[in-house]
Formats: sequence, structure tokens, C-alpha cells
Amino acid sequence: MVIILTTITLFLCSGVLAADEAYWIFLTDKGEQNESRDDTWIDQTLNKAYLQVLRDQGLSIRTSSRWLNAVSVNMPDDMEHDHLKQLIFVAGIRPVRQSLPRTMQSLDRRISPAATLDYGNSFQQNDLLDIPEMHSRGFDGRGVRIAIFDTGFRLDHPAFDGLDVVATYDFIDNEVDVDGFGDDHGMNTLSILGGYHPGELIGPAYGASFLLARTEDDLREIPAEEDHWVAALEWADSIGVDIVSSSLNYREFDDPAYNYSALDMDGESTVITQATNIAAQRGILVVNAMGNEGPGMTSLWAPADGAHVLAVGSVNLAGNVSSFSGRGPTADGRTKPDVVALGSSVYAATYGSDYTYVVGTSYATPVVAGAAAILLQHNPLLTPDSIITAFRNSGSVADSPDNGLGWGIPSLVAIMGEEKPYETREIRSYPNPYSGGGLIFLVPDGTITTNERVMLYNVLGQKVWSGTGIRINRSMLSITLPEDPDWADQVFLVDMGHGRLGRFLWLK
Repeated sequence: MVIILTTITLFLCSGVLAADEAYWIFLTDKGEQNESRDDTWIDQTLNKAYLQVLRDQGLSIRTSSRWLNAVSVNMPDDMEHDHLKQLIFVAGIRPVRQSLPRTMQSLDRRISPAATLDYGNSFQQNDLLDIPEMHSRGFDGRGVRIAIFDTGFRLDHPAFDGLDVVATYDFIDNEVDVDGFGDDHGMNTLSILGGYHPGELIGPAYGASFLLARTEDDLREIPAEEDHWVAALEWADSIGVDIVSSSLNYREFDDPAYNYSALDMDGESTVITQATNIAAQRGILVVNAMGNEGPGMTSLWAPADGAHVLAVGSVNLAGNVSSFSGRGPTADGRTKPDVVALGSSVYAATYGSDYTYVVGTSYATPVVAGAAAILLQHNPLLTPDSIITAFRNSGSVADSPDNGLGWGIPSLVAIMGEEKPYETREIRSYPNPYSGGGLIFLVPDGTITTNERVMLYNVLGQKVWSGTGIRINRSMLSITLPEDPDWADQVFLVDMGHGRLGRFLWLK
């Protein structure tokens, strides 16, 4: 068998494992039939024979990651593990890292519902990025899917009436109910991003669709582990997601022996950052908070160090960087954050029907994620890196970026000019998901007058197929795709021209 080492930086433990600890075990390959690392490799399942050997060693598998070719496991008490390193398919072992306990500052200022401006007290956080102007033009994130990873979510709030929730999952308790102790933080971030309660609060992407994942356990004051975050990322990808908004960070832990160092903030060393690199390859933009450990140099926390992560810092209303906002550079010398948004006195929904002001990079992040959804609605073929570049180039200090403000406060007006949304005629696909055979597109407004040219794009904006569809009637068109295309499971974008756009999920 050919041994193919992963690109992961390996950390080989030695000696005796501590009781009740979780560890990542990285595998060398996916078996003899899956040795080639082509574009479909990360979608291939882990080798079942390898997993069975690990179980036979007395290990309990918590999470498996196709992307990382690794499993996180619970180790039995005082388990000698030197022999695990001798297994030919084990590339390395490292402890599962945990995130710093969340420190959310709150001004604890609540108001009774009262209609003033349409945005209520959320106007300033939106206006800083030109979001009200984009809303006036018809952009609201419609057609974009956003996943939020957080402590949990309570949806019984007026700001969430009408919210389009596609899927939910609790990776702590393994259930679809995403309530949990401490879920006020998730309520805050979700409302800032997608809430809609005129006169009180309006989020930048209130028209988007949402996937909600509980990945952090606040009940025991033990933060979410990296494997929950990675599992949520793969889950969101399997459903079809465009943007991930995350206000969780990893670097320091209860046991200092497991701390990441500043040298590990290099865009490659941490497991969670490696996962974001793969997400970008698959067309998923990860928007992540810098963390609240500033103002020292390299005080950012993973995965904000990722080269393909849109890392968000915090400013106050005067546009000055907040003292707590994490700073760059990364260990390999890159400037971070990428952009900043209001993270001081951000208006958000909280328990009951109340609202409050919150402080932290956690709350600047969803504003930027919502702005990214507006940009993606404007141009669905943008890649994660192109969105990051657009935000940087429009920043308020783009000519002289630094490690406090990054490229500054981005401007959607500067990026999008005077353009208005396409007059989109949404294409619906049947069947969806699709796995072969005939595929029918339905254009509701009846604009199909003859056989039409159809183009399919992957989430990276690359054209993967084009051909002529056969007209069935004024609203229906059929196409026949190759019988056995070498495509990974993914969402494809459909373009029939003249603003007629759609998407469907391809499953082998």
C-alpha cells in the first residue's frame, strides 16, 4: 500500500494520555482505492477498516472528518498510546483544542419596542457599511445561504418572525433542537445578521436563508471543541452553504500545555484553520471574529489567521479600533484583520422580546457576513478570495492597511457602484437533489420561447458544463447531463441568461 501523508502539521504525543481527553488521530490515506488526491478526494469517506482497528484498540470515535482525513476520539483512562503510532495508517495524534470561554460584554441597556427610524437602534451598525443604501436598491441577501456556528439559538423572538431556516443541528447534544444554556449569544449574532423587526432592528441579510449549528457548550463553561466546529462545517457544506459566520476562536485552554502559541497562528497549523482552507476551495466564505484579546501584536485567535478567512475586527462609532480587538500580524507576516465593523454598542435581540447593546468582535462579524451576502446576491459567481479582495480594496484605509484596522471599514457603495439587483427570474430544478437522468428547469414567468443555452457553474465560479436545453413549454426546459461526470457532491449554479438564475444540489 502506498502511504500518502496528509499536509497537516503533525504533533505526535508520547507517554500516557490523560483521562477524559479527546484527541485527533490523522490518517495517512483513505485506503488503496482512494489514494489519488484529485478534486474529489476530500469527499471520499474514511477507510472503514482503519476505523474498526481504532475501535478494536478501545477508542470511542466522536467525530470523523472527510476533509481532514481524521477522527477525534475519546481515549480510555491511562491508555498507553505509543503502539498507536506504530499503526501504518496513523499519521499523527494531537489533542482536540478548546476555545476560550466566551466573554461577552453587555451594556445591559434594554428598550421597549418603539418605532423611530425603520432600523431603530440598529441603524448605525448597518450604515457604517452602506447597508441601508443596498437595502433601498433591493439587496437583502436573498438567494444566499448562511450558516451560523454559535452557542445555540432561541427563535421565539419578533426579530425572527419570517426567518428562513433551512436546517438546524446541535453538535453538542446530537439533536436538531439548537436551544442551549447560553444561547443568548447565538440570538445576538443571528439577529444582527438576519433579524427583521422594523422600528427596532434590521439585519443586513434579512432575506437570506440560514443554517444554524450549536457548536459550543456553555452549560459547563467548557467551550466548544474544534471537532464540533469542523463537523458543522462539513454538515453545512453537505446541505449547500455560501457563507459561514462564526464568532468562536481557539488558542488558549484550561490546561496551558495544550495552548496554541503565536507561532501557530500561521494559517496552517491549527485544525480549524486547515478546515477553512478546504472550505474556501469548495466555494464557502468563512467570516470569523478576530477575538477580544487585543491590543497586543499577534493577539488574533484561530481561525482568523486563515489566508482564506475574512477576519473581522472591531471599531467604535468614531471609526477607531476597539482596545479589545485582536491584532495581527499572523505568524507568517500577513496583515490581519481583513476589515473592521462596529463592535462597540451593537444592537441585538435578546431573551423574550427585548433588545440589548453588546460589545465584541463577535458582533462586528455578523454585520460583515451580512454585507458579504449582499455582495454575493449581486454576483453569485464570486469566489471567497474575490469577496475578501473586494472588501479590502474598498476599505477606509486600503492605501495603508495595518494590524489594528486591517484594510478598514468596507464600503458596499464603493464595491457595487450604482448597480441594482438583477431582475432575477428564479429557476427551479426538478428533481432536486439530482443524481442523474433528466433534469427539468422551471422558469415561472414563462420566458422560454425556444431551445435555450444553459450553463452550469460550481461554487468556485468555474463553468463545468454548457449545452442546449430542449423547450417543453414556455415555462419548462429539459437538459441531459453526462451519464457519469466526475463531479463531487456539491451545489451547482444554473444560468440561462437574462437574469434567469437558479441552483440545484448534485449527489452522486
